[in-house]
Amino acid sequence: MSHLERLQQAALTVAGVGAVLGFASSGGCHVFPAAPPSLEIPLHGLLLALGIGAGWLSFLRAQQVERHRWRTVQEPLATQGEKEYAHKEAESQRRFAGTAYLLAPMGLAFWLANHFDLHGEFTLSDLFLVTPLLGFLIGLLAANRWMPSETPPP
Repeated sequence: MSHLERLQQAALTVAGVGAVLGFASSGGCHVFPAAPPSLEIPLHGLLLALGIGAGWLSFLRAQQVERHRWRTVQEPLATQGEKEYAHKEAESQRRFAGTAYLLAPMGLAFWLANHFDLHGEFTLSDLFLVTPLLGFLIGLLAANRWMPSETPPP
């Protein structure tokens, strides 16, 4: 198992813990004491950075999946069925990796949004779920722009 696959599994774990803590917080069970509203802006920065990192890792994992796909497809003894399966499996793995990497910062944002929502009024914490999504898109676009693209063979 590669480092990116281990990070993908860790991302799923973080997403699950964030979701559980978020649901617990939405029900009134807070794990930590109420945080001051002055932490909202720094937490937006943290969630943005986590989203950017998640987007970048998603891009790197997609490239890893593509390399494996084309190694399999180019094997001279591979049957047509094996080649078709390699293409389908690669697409499935790419979607799963992207989802896993996106869910980690989104799970944390879900928890934080529910943790800060103590009074029912609109605050900056209500935008916590938007910040990692924006960061993820920035990370994907940046990685796509600055990382060398691996083009499939003809």
